[in-house]
Amino acid sequence: MDMYELDRLRRECEAANGNFAQLWAVMTPLAAEWVEIRHEPPQPDLDGWRPRADFTAYVEHEAATFTKAFRDPSIGAEVRIEGETLVWDPLRLAGEPLLSGERVEIRYRVEMHFADGELVRVVGVPDPRNVKSDVIAWLKSVAAVGGFNPPAAQPQRPA
Repeated sequence: MDMYELDRLRRECEAANGNFAQLWAVMTPLAAEWVEIRHEPPQPDLDGWRPRADFTAYVEHEAATFTKAFRDPSIGAEVRIEGETLVWDPLRLAGEPLLSGERVEIRYRVEMHFADGELVRVVGVPDPRNVKSDVIAWLKSVAAVGGFNPPAAQPQRPA
């Protein structure tokens, strides 16, 4: 993907800031036939390859579920370009988890990798400064709204 296209995506993500679903809606039209989702450290039940429709369902489910887990959610991303990669760093999810009375903030680095103008890999890395009790409170609230149950991944890209 050339710098002009990456910069256009950066601007579109910045315009969508504050709405997790809209942030992902900028990216999903660029999804390749197969998209790899990878976490560092690995999350075997989430990591792997998904066909375009399942990738789109994954990120739409993520945006809806993670947002519903908060009272008065505040979600946004600092968007930048690093080489040929579009990066949300941090992607910040903040608010009061439904099962907690205290405001939390969870941060991730999310990398969008492209090949031939298509999104082929998304890598998510939690910020090491996240407070463990904040993450636990947030995950308990995610479970309370039905959990995060995206379409299953395949460990390898099908031929």
